[in-house]
Amino acid sequence: MPTVSELQRTLEEALDHHRNGRLNAALQGYDAFIAAEANFAPALNNRGNLLTAMGRPAEALASLEAAIALNPDYAEAYSNRGNALRDLKRPDEALASYDKAIALRPAFAQAHSNRGNALFDLGRTAEALASYDQSIDLAPGLADAHVNRGAALYRLNRPRDAIVSYGQAIAIDPGNADAHYQQSLAMLLVGDFDAGWRAYEWRKQRGAQRSMTLPRGDGWLGERDISRSTLLAYSEQGFGDTIQFCRFLGALETRCARLIVQVQPELKALLSANFSSATVIDTAETPPAFDAHCALMSLPLALGVGPDGFACDGPYLHAEPQLRALWQASVAQTGKPRVGIVWSGAAYHLDDRNRSITIGRLAPLLSPKIDWVCLQNHLRPGDGEALETLPQVAYHGEGLKTFADTAALIDLLDLVICVDTSVAHLAGAMGKPVWILLPFSPDWRWRLDRTDSPWHPTARLFRQLAPGDWASVLKRVGRELSGALASG
Repeated sequence: MPTVSELQRTLEEALDHHRNGRLNAALQGYDAFIAAEANFAPALNNRGNLLTAMGRPAEALASLEAAIALNPDYAEAYSNRGNALRDLKRPDEALASYDKAIALRPAFAQAHSNRGNALFDLGRTAEALASYDQSIDLAPGLADAHVNRGAALYRLNRPRDAIVSYGQAIAIDPGNADAHYQQSLAMLLVGDFDAGWRAYEWRKQRGAQRSMTLPRGDGWLGERDISRSTLLAYSEQGFGDTIQFCRFLGALETRCARLIVQVQPELKALLSANFSSATVIDTAETPPAFDAHCALMSLPLALGVGPDGFACDGPYLHAEPQLRALWQASVAQTGKPRVGIVWSGAAYHLDDRNRSITIGRLAPLLSPKIDWVCLQNHLRPGDGEALETLPQVAYHGEGLKTFADTAALIDLLDLVICVDTSVAHLAGAMGKPVWILLPFSPDWRWRLDRTDSPWHPTARLFRQLAPGDWASVLKRVGRELSGALASG
């Protein structure tokens, strides 16, 4: 049995490991302490907090509830329990846990900020902002509260106020990567591209960049001549980001001796056909030798692209003729207009709840005077049953194996109507008319208060007039469709 001094030393070492980011060593220390002293609530609380940070929220929740069982008035444990519940996608329970922490300690600034996060998760953004304000009133130096407040302001379509809030966080904590990164999105949204692109590089400090082992070579952001170098340009985020930013590959090829492009497997065939002078590989392949590397999302900064440098003279992605011919046999030949639809993006997207809708919402638009084509190859629960009631919608399912197939199918359409997802960028990149349905607080690339896009000249933007207001969006789309059918 360890002595009291030995137990004290074990706990102190675990705390030191925890403070300095040695998480596995900290967990071993907490476990060793708790094995000998199971009834010490602070150790269980710290262990739960650590497990949340390690991405193990279910285990964290069990540890925190054990701490609360030992000390029912433990405000910190209730707040940390709320964090674990948020990670388990149980925001209502998280909110109740934060409320308990605040009831126990009304001046608990971190709990007020955490409570705002749960409200934000629940879409109660104005209430979240009030919680963040309360947290800052109690502890003006709490940087995370200013970051969270900025996120709420951004969601409320107040990006300039959000920039100020992020700036306050940065003044408190100059190395706060989340504050710099989120501030960059607000800057880009309002059109401050010079500062926005530079601040956007902070994403690499917060784990947003795809991890990859670089065998050799240095990062490149346009600061040196690479005319005799082989450059690796690689994807790091979603399909839509890769499609949107591959527009810069042509300009990049003029800067380097050889260009290697590494993208998601689903995009390899499409980009190989469109950038034949580059070596295109997928993310499962080991790149050939290269001298320098640059993330696709960093190309506007590296190439010095200003606000007028986004649009292309024409389409920069094209369908492969052979695939187009194959898909020609799969689409209806009725003479009616053909319109592609996409109602949801990837469910794991951080803003999916705000950007995606259900096929049921689109149903009133689906006039029998149009041949409708589903451009989604993955359905969510309930989508299949809904499509069975909509025989006017052609669903090709697993036939859309890669984006080369999707491009070939889009090439046969007259119009694409979709939410903010990769197909919006693909249709725009191909110069296809595309109507994009946007939430009240849009992604930065769609800017504010405009119905067109500097990225895609053939796009029209249909924006929510209030948070969650898809009804007005779809009403405007329906009116435009009716007008187009009447004039056609």
